[in-house]
Amino acid sequence: MEKIYIYILVGAAALFISILLALIIAHWYKASYDDRKKKREAKQLEKQKWKYAHIVNGNPLLERIIASRFIVI
Repeated sequence: MEKIYIYILVGAAALFISILLALIIAHWYKASYDDRKKKREAKQLEKQKWKYAHIVNGNPLLERIIASRFIVI
């Protein structure tokens, strides 16, 4: 009879650990998805910025130099 309780306890522990790991992995996937989404949005904003920089300035190289604060002599 005691072996049955041990088997039940081990099974419950394994179930608890597997559920806990599933939650951790789901959270990790969501966090990595959010990071990728933020990077994608930042990249699109950067593309739009440079797209309109060509129109405003007319010289994309000069616009990049000014934006990155290089000293031009």
